Amino acid sequence: GLMGIGKPGRGMVEAAFWLHNVGLAVLLAGRAGHTAPLVIAGLCAIALGALAFIAGLRGLRVAVASGRSAIGHPLLRRYMQLALVWLLISLTGFALVAALQSVRGMVVPHAVTGALRHAFTVGFVVTLILGMAQRLIPVLEHTPLAMPRLVAPTFYLIATGNLVRVASELAAAWSTSAFRVMPLSALLELGALTLFCVNIVRTMWPAPDPLLRTGRVTIDSRAAALFEEHPWIEDELIAWGLDYVRRTRQVPTELTIGTMASSNGLDPAETVARINALLRARHSQVGLSAL
Repeated sequence: GLMGIGKPGRGMVEAAFWLHNVGLAVLLAGRAGHTAPLVIAGLCAIALGALAFIAGLRGLRVAVASGRSAIGHPLLRRYMQLALVWLLISLTGFALVAALQSVRGMVVPHAVTGALRHAFTVGFVVTLILGMAQRLIPVLEHTPLAMPRLVAPTFYLIATGNLVRVASELAAAWSTSAFRVMPLSALLELGALTLFCVNIVRTMWPAPDPLLRTGRVTIDSRAAALFEEHPWIEDELIAWGLDYVRRTRQVPTELTIGTMASSNGLDPAETVARINALLRARHSQVGLSAL
C-alpha cells in the first residue's frame, strides 16, 4: 500500500530471493577464481532476480489513483516505478558488460560502467528513498505531507538529472563534448534533494494548523484539531451526513477535512465553507455574549 502497488505475487518474490542470492554467490566465486563464465552467470542471475522482483511486486502496473489527499500526491506512485526501471536497466547493463568483456574480449570504457553505477545508485536507490520517504514519514508523523506540491518537481528533477547524467556519461566514452552537459545533472539532482529536504523537514516540524492561527479551516486542516478546539461542531457534521464522525471514537490525527468529506460522499469545498460559516456564527454569538 505504501508503494502504491498491488498485492505481491508470492512465487515471483521467492524466485527473486533465490535468483539474487544464488547469483551473488556465483558472482563472488567467479570474482575470487577469476572465472569469467561464473561472473557472467552470477550477474545474469542477479538481473533475472531483479526482473522477478519487479514482476512479483507488480511494480510497473499502473495503480488506480486515490482521491484521498491524506494518501499523498498521485505522482508518489511513479517514484517506485521509475526506480524499478533503473534497477532493471543497471543490473542488465552490468551483465551485458561482463559478457562483452569476457566472451568477446571487448574493452568497455570506464564511462560506461560509471553510467551504470549512477543508474543504480541514483536512478534506483535515491529515487526509491525519495518516493518511500515521502509516503512513510507522513504515516509515522501522523500528518499529511506538508508541501504536496513539491512532490512533482522533486520527481521531475531527480528523473531528469539522472537521465542527463547517465546519457552524458555514456556519450563521454566517445566524445569529450559530453562533459559540458554533465554538470547540469548535478544541479538537477541537488535541486531534487533540496526540495525533498524542505518538504520532509516541514512535515516533521509543521507550522501551526490554519484553524489555530486564523480561526478558519481549509481542505488540508486536520479534523482532530477542529474537534479539539470546537467539540460542539461534531453534532452539526453528523447532521450533514458525516456518519464517520458518529461511528469513530477517535479521529486519526492525519485525517484532513477534505479527505473526511470526500470519503463520506460530500464535496470538500462545500463542507469547508459550511464549517467556516458555523465558526463565524459561533464567534459572533460569543462576541455578543461577552458584550
